[in-house]
Amino acid sequence: MSKLAVSCLKGTLFFFFYLGILSFPVKARDSYVPVRSIKSPAGRLDRAIEINRQTSLRIDTTTVLRDLNQLHKIATDLDDKALECLYYGLMANQYSIIADRPNARSEEYHQKAVDLAKAYNLPAMVVVNLINYGYYHYNYRQMVPAYKYFLEADLLLKDLNPATLPQPSRQLKILGYFYYYIKEYNQAIYYLKTGLKYPSESQRETIDINNTIGLCYALQSKDQQAIYYYNKATALAEAAKDTVWVGIVAGNTARLYLQNNEKIDLALEKFKLNRAYSIRFNEPLDAMLAIIDIASIHIKKKEWKLAEQYLNEAETFLDAKPFFLVSKLKIADMRAAIAESRHQYREYASFLKQYVSLKDSLQQRDNSTEIERVRLFWEKHHFDKQREAMVKQAKEEQSKKRNLIIFSSLLVIILILFYSRQRLKNKHAAATLEKQKIEHQLKQQQVELELETAKLALINFTDNLREKNKIIEHMRSQIELMDADIISLEQYPAQQAGLQALLETHLMTEESWKRFKGMFLKVYPSFFREILSRYPLTSESELRILSLLRLDLNNREIAELLGITIDGVKKAKQRLRKKVGALPGDNIPQIYP
Repeated sequence: MSKLAVSCLKGTLFFFFYLGILSFPVKARDSYVPVRSIKSPAGRLDRAIEINRQTSLRIDTTTVLRDLNQLHKIATDLDDKALECLYYGLMANQYSIIADRPNARSEEYHQKAVDLAKAYNLPAMVVVNLINYGYYHYNYRQMVPAYKYFLEADLLLKDLNPATLPQPSRQLKILGYFYYYIKEYNQAIYYLKTGLKYPSESQRETIDINNTIGLCYALQSKDQQAIYYYNKATALAEAAKDTVWVGIVAGNTARLYLQNNEKIDLALEKFKLNRAYSIRFNEPLDAMLAIIDIASIHIKKKEWKLAEQYLNEAETFLDAKPFFLVSKLKIADMRAAIAESRHQYREYASFLKQYVSLKDSLQQRDNSTEIERVRLFWEKHHFDKQREAMVKQAKEEQSKKRNLIIFSSLLVIILILFYSRQRLKNKHAAATLEKQKIEHQLKQQQVELELETAKLALINFTDNLREKNKIIEHMRSQIELMDADIISLEQYPAQQAGLQALLETHLMTEESWKRFKGMFLKVYPSFFREILSRYPLTSESELRILSLLRLDLNNREIAELLGITIDGVKKAKQRLRKKVGALPGDNIPQIYP
């Protein structure tokens, strides 16, 4: 994720969908009693949500749960189905606060809220509770289930007026933030701009929405639109005297300059302003992001000592939460650069190993392939719903025609009935044919997606292999320099140890060979079968060399990966030439498919 993408998370990481902390105390007894006297169902929903925002984090858990049960009684007494659905969603949120992690009780209440809204045929409450359930998963970075619930809410909103939702600005903002996070920026902009049409809970929320729209445009390299919304957010923040948001938007503007490698000194001033305001007003996450950006500018200027000081400060804000992975990755990368500039090769190897590990963890977390599969599933689901609506409409048309036929002659009745049935049959056949066509296209897209994913994984493997070979070669050259430098003998064992550690993570073990072989066969499914059918005595180790040659790896790269000498690779290739009956030469014939 880019530097710009991280800053939007500030407003959404620590609060749940209906929850927040207001600046005034709340009486901790019979909190929801005022809801009973409100005549409007929509008014009761808004009031209940506000009361929950005021009490959920300020009052002890026992009292909050007791008051929520009181809300359930009010909903039952008034036969308010929407309020009853809201109750289950608020209970789910409260158990999430208590556990501070995914838990069975929260998921039970979330599902109950969604199912009840569907049973009562309340589309607005179905959407609200789907968004709430999706946000629960998003908050813990469970992106695939989050996407499922958000996408279902998205489909329902196509046939629903957002004004019917409780607090529509907040619902649309959450959808916009999620699409922003998964990099669907046009969809994010649509929901955020739509959210601006409705009254917001606070001026801060309006500032936040404008700032996030600016981030979306910046990540699409639409700098003019980004600056427009950044300026709009800044003007709102200055008018509200909200210096925290003045600093945040200043930081985002600076990141735009830094992204385009222009106005570096102005960007540094804005980052420092962002840092100062964030620390002053206790915004630790945004302060950390600004500090990391300051450090990156000092590294660009080769001001290593200043960069290290800011990195030390940034690390004081880190936590074990999954959304800190990106920041940890950046810090490890910058510390490796600082260590290399000081010729501290042991520290350099350590930070480099840490960087590789964090990068792998980040790739595992951001499972874009699974998200794409969920999207395909829901597109098919959406088509099935359209087909069902078309069949239903055709049946209704048939029923109306039958009522008219009763008053007509027998001949007309027979002709129209035959026509109607034939028309329905044709429509049904056309719908079935279209469905089969769409299903075939979806299957084809999925096959192409899986093949493309496998190709990208194989390319990534080859690129990572070559990158690590360069690092190993660099470290070996440093060791060779140390061999001739008596002063460096103290660092020699440490450098050797660092190289050995990197080699151990680089070698292809039996386990990594199995993973690589599975990935390789997805791209070249007939590779090993063709070779073994023509040369059945080919050994497993020879198959490894042939597969690496298929990826255009040179002798040195193959030797580093298999843990053998370059001469060993050459001898193995010579044995292969003899086995396939080829004349001696520099290259093995293209015997593979």
